[in-house]
Order: sequence, then C-alpha cells, then structure tokens
Amino acid sequence: MSRRGFTILELLVVIALIAMLAGLSASAFMSARRNYGIAATAAEVQAILRAARNTSISSGSKSFVVIDPVKREVWAQSFETAGEWSFESEDEGSGVRLLGGEHIEGRIGRGVSFRGTGGYADCGNSPKFDLRAGIVLEAWIRHEMVPAVREPTAKRSSRSKRKKGPKLLGAGKSASDHGRSFVIIERADAFAFELTEYGALIGVVGDYEIITEDDIVAPGRWVFVTMRYDGRKVTLSADGVERGAWPLGGGRRVEVPEEIPRSEAPVTISSGDAPFPGAIDEVRIRGRAEKLVYQHGPELRILGWKRHVHFDRRGHLDASQHDGKVRIVLVELDDDQYQRIDGPEDVKKTSKSGRRKDRSSGLPDFSLTFDDWLGSMSEDYWPEETEAEILWKLENSRYRDVKKVVIEIDRLGVLQ
Repeated sequence: MSRRGFTILELLVVIALIAMLAGLSASAFMSARRNYGIAATAAEVQAILRAARNTSISSGSKSFVVIDPVKREVWAQSFETAGEWSFESEDEGSGVRLLGGEHIEGRIGRGVSFRGTGGYADCGNSPKFDLRAGIVLEAWIRHEMVPAVREPTAKRSSRSKRKKGPKLLGAGKSASDHGRSFVIIERADAFAFELTEYGALIGVVGDYEIITEDDIVAPGRWVFVTMRYDGRKVTLSADGVERGAWPLGGGRRVEVPEEIPRSEAPVTISSGDAPFPGAIDEVRIRGRAEKLVYQHGPELRILGWKRHVHFDRRGHLDASQHDGKVRIVLVELDDDQYQRIDGPEDVKKTSKSGRRKDRSSGLPDFSLTFDDWLGSMSEDYWPEETEAEILWKLENSRYRDVKKVVIEIDRLGVLQ
C-alpha cells in the first residue's frame, strides 16, 4: 500500500489558517487585556476614594485624595488619632495632669474651665505626638471675653477693615501686634493653636503663623475649632467651616515649613503663661497617616489638571472646597494621542481688553492644579471656559472615540 504525503499547497493553506486564527486570538486577547486594564485601574481609583471617605466617616476627621495625571498617581491622605481628652473625671487615666482649672459642665458631659483659676492640662511628651508630616488639632471651646473694641487708626479703621478684609491683619505683623492671645493647645517650638482677645484664631507651625479675621469665635457659646497642617498649608476652621487666614510675618516673609519641627516639650491644653479665658472640652490630636498610593500604567490617562478631592468629617464632599460633584475621566490613550492637544484650539484665551488672542502653548501644564496653572499664565491671557468646560470639550471632541471610564462623586461623597 502506497503512502501519500501533503502537497506544498496544502501545507501553505494550513499554515495560513493557523496564522489567521493566531492573529484573531492575539487581537481578541489584546482587546480583552485593554478592557480589563482600564476597568481594573478604575476600580483601584475608586478603592482609593472609598478608603479616604470611609476613614473620614469612621474617624470624624477630614481626608483628601490627590489625583496627579502627570505622575499617573492617585493617593489618599487621612489622619489617625494620636490623643484625645474629654475631662470626664478628676483622674483622666489617659496620661494628662490637670494643673489648675476646674471641672464644669462641658460640651458633652464634663469639661474644664481655666477662666479665673488659670492653669493648664499637661498631656505629656509621648513619641506619638512627634507628628512631623501633618497634624489636626480639634477642640470645643467657649470663652467669656467681652468683645474687645479697637481704637480706629489710619491703617486700621472699621471702614478699611470691611473694605479690605483680614489681609490687613498680616501685613508684616506678628501675633503680638493683634492683642493678647491665649493657648487652646500647643507643643512649644513645634505647633500651637490659639485664640486672640478679638475672637480670631491663630495657627502656628514652627516659625510660621497665620491668623483669621476677628470675631470668628463668638463669646458665650460652644464652638468647634480645628487647625490642620498637611505638609503644604495650614488651615483654620470654626463651626466646621474653613476660615480665610493670612500669614503673620513680623516684618519678614516666612514660608510654610515642609514638616513640623521636633520638640521635647509636652503637649498642653491651655498654658501657664497664657491660660485660656474660658472652657475647653473634647480635645483631639490627629496625626497624618501613611498615605495610600496607586500608580496606573502608561497606556492610561486621567484627563485634566492635578486635583484634590476633599471629604469632610461626615464623608461628604467638602463644601468649602467643591461647588458640586467631582467628575474623573479615565481614558485609554497613548502618548501620541495625548500630545495632540493644541493650545489655541483646545484652550482659547482672551486678553483683558476682551480681544481674542491665540497662543500656541501646546499641552497645558497638568502637573499643576487648575488655579495654580492660571496663576502661572501671563496676566494678559485668561481662559474663556471654566475647568469643567475645558475638560468636557477635550473629552467630547479630541477624545470622543477612545475607551473611557467616568467616575463621579456626588455631594454626599457617594461614588457613581
């Protein structure tokens, strides 16, 4: 019986069929991989956002998420409790010594008053208070000071104060130029949170000091006050609302420090030198926790400028930082597609005189926040559109046909 082999034509047909099937399989595999990649990245970004929000809800402290499209990073920062004191008993049992003051009815249960008696509470100098990367100081306070009346001067009349606001407060002055100040909580040479006789709040980190407008803390009622330092800036809040604050320089310019100076001094509530003229309750110190970081691959982009998503103590979007919901657009985009943003066509600019002027600036600087980017531009040019309008235009014109995932956060902090 004779054996018959394959002809060359038959072999070529089989090889062609195998190659075609392999190509189809590779194409399907790559498509599935891309779809999975963008979905997985979106899930990781959502996980970071949810972790920050859940931390705010569970700890009762603000948190924030930084979205950096240039570094391809999304990271969350929250604060963990390092110490809290409620003054419920004569013996705190939490390492605090009450040196003066008296127990009174507090905001919740019992509090302590230093009015009349003076004194302070010594909370010790535990290593857990060495919070160099960031800190949140919280307290309920009630002062009984009669609102001080300032004598009008050429530099500071009541009219000029209303017109220009608190910017006059920090015009080369130090805290002592604004009357007496009283310690709420401090660690000497490291940080301090104070109240002035005019009802303004002062925050101190190292040599850096900021002060709010007067009358932020009204007398005769409990007010929840917060000082926060996150390594970038110091913010002061009263009744849950962040207040405008201006640096105090004492005639010299002092920058926000990169970290809190180290100190061996104890943490004190009130002070022997400047005892608080009223009552204090429910004091907390929170330290900056280790941040959660996710970095996505180079084939994906998050459209837009660097952004900060702030959650308040209830896990809602912080109304002082966000006007409405937050929208994050993740797209599958290679470098060539990304570089096709044309300055004059995508980001039109108008001069102050109202005349349109096109300027070939190429890609906007997405390593900055939108506000910082505006500040870096020539003062002769201003965007015609808002940040949201510019991003919507990019998404629906240049990048309309690319694969994308949209993440939205509503006012309550819920991800959609």
